[in-house]
Amino acid sequence: MKVLFVVPRLDKASSRYRATQYVPYLKRLSIDSEVVALPKGVVARLKLWRACRQFDVVVLQKRLLSWWDLYWIRAYSHKLVFDFDDAIMFSDSGSSGDINRGRRTKFRNIIAKADLVIAGNSYLQQCAQEYRRPLPLQNNLKSSIQNDNDQGAVKVLATPIDLSRYEQKTYQSKKDITIGWIGSRVTLPYLEAIKPALNDLGKIYPNLVLRIVSDQFIESDFIKIERIQWTSENEIVDLQGMDIGIMPLSDNAWTRGKCSFKLLQYMAVGLPVVCSPVGMNKDVVANGVNGLWANNKMQWLQQLSILIEDEALRERMGRAGQEAVKEKYNVEINVKNMAEWFHALSSNP
Repeated sequence: MKVLFVVPRLDKASSRYRATQYVPYLKRLSIDSEVVALPKGVVARLKLWRACRQFDVVVLQKRLLSWWDLYWIRAYSHKLVFDFDDAIMFSDSGSSGDINRGRRTKFRNIIAKADLVIAGNSYLQQCAQEYRRPLPLQNNLKSSIQNDNDQGAVKVLATPIDLSRYEQKTYQSKKDITIGWIGSRVTLPYLEAIKPALNDLGKIYPNLVLRIVSDQFIESDFIKIERIQWTSENEIVDLQGMDIGIMPLSDNAWTRGKCSFKLLQYMAVGLPVVCSPVGMNKDVVANGVNGLWANNKMQWLQQLSILIEDEALRERMGRAGQEAVKEKYNVEINVKNMAEWFHALSSNP
């Protein structure tokens, strides 16, 4: 079987984690796959769409297409899969209001045309289902694609962790306690929103460090900030240097579509976490087991203080989080499911 992943850009996180990292794992299951970036220009795109004929399954990752592009990718693809891990049908959190009619129309069109839709979480699955007609129950599609957890061939596949890359941090007593956040300038406003709580913590705990791994940073006069430019080469080491991982979020239509990948990265190296209980965060973090929830400034102060002061609790929650990743969010589990769905699609006319 041959599979083509068409991604917005090769350097995007979603492309790396929902396409490129699957290639060697799919190869082990006798599925040859390629990842290509969507080119610019009519001629280059038409050439790509024609090349789709050479593949059994084409996976369009996250990109909303014009009616022209959608027509041709659908015409030349034997089986078309749409994969997405953000609420791309809405305006992002930096915009006023959630409704974006242009995005909504493109989203509706690709959802209707795809043979299979793969969503990053159950909230996104529900959004896709609004525009999805149930497929006929026939042949092995009935057993392989549609079951009690499916909604008209809209499957859920969380953005997975390749545990072969994520070594567990070494737990040891040390003078400084490091709260860590990894992200980009796009998501930095969520960290900025809890800065009042972080400032207060900096006043209470002089040994506290806020490590920010990003392409842009916040400033504070009350808590020591360690600024680290994100690189893929040093990402894991930078995570291992943290003691607590945090993922603050506002609550709106866009953020409810987030797939909690920051949390999974923290947990994969054995960090306890504190997060806003928004969207998939509530599924990933069992409050009081592998992390803690925080809804407001007082809760961020309280929950982080608990972990700052209790080294044994940090280690216990960190190990529980790592086990959760192994059991539910492991790339090898994802690949087996994906391979099954692809085979089911390609074997049906």
